[in-house]
Amino acid sequence: MFCNLISSRVVSFVPSVRAFSQSALWQQPGASATRSGAKKAVKKPAKKTAKKPAKKEPRPPSKAAILEKQLSSKKALVKLPKGPARMFAIFINEVTADLKKDQSNVVNIAEITRVASQRWRALSDAEKQKYQVQQTELKKKYEQELRQWWATVDRKLVDLENKRRRRINAAVAKEGKGSRMTLLKDPFAPKRPPTSYIVYASEKLSQSLPVQGITEMSAQAKTVAAQWRSLSDAEKAPYVLRAKEAKAKFDKELAAYNAKIGA
Repeated sequence: MFCNLISSRVVSFVPSVRAFSQSALWQQPGASATRSGAKKAVKKPAKKTAKKPAKKEPRPPSKAAILEKQLSSKKALVKLPKGPARMFAIFINEVTADLKKDQSNVVNIAEITRVASQRWRALSDAEKQKYQVQQTELKKKYEQELRQWWATVDRKLVDLENKRRRRINAAVAKEGKGSRMTLLKDPFAPKRPPTSYIVYASEKLSQSLPVQGITEMSAQAKTVAAQWRSLSDAEKAPYVLRAKEAKAKFDKELAAYNAKIGA
């Protein structure tokens, strides 16, 4: 009986020992273990990353900067239709096509120009007439394209392009090198009316040539200008009136033209 009592006590004691050995009290300081004996992963504190400042959106360019970029551009802001080819250019294209038929010959620009010049000089006026007809047809087509271009182009861009060209011309005049650029002008718009002085000068130069025995045009203009300055207001009145009439006619024609093109 005593043995049985001891056995029951031992059996009940074993689970208690096992539970105690697995408890936190049994573990050594700083150590942790699972039932399988593997160590638990220690969670590291998350690193605090500094917030990057938000990217600032670039400011849109100012109107002055946009204008300066346009005026400083090396390329034209507007492009006119290509002009018609001349008679000799039409003939050169014909000669080029003829020479390129023979693939055995190497055709370059210098050779084409030499051969075309020789053949052109050998043509009679009657033979050149067909190229004149072609040129006339191309010119008519170009005028239609040019008229359509001026009717639809942005006039503000044309004004900007002329400002750009004036700046280039000023630089050419200052530096003494380069070529001047022609300002864009609508050939289909009504012609500007003459001033009272232009009316007077045109009349005098057409009535009396040469003026007071002066044959050079520049000298004639100076003489007419001096005569105009010596006139009284009463003597200038007829020319002033004619200039006003021409201005009134111009304003009317310009209004009709702008209404037609929708400007």
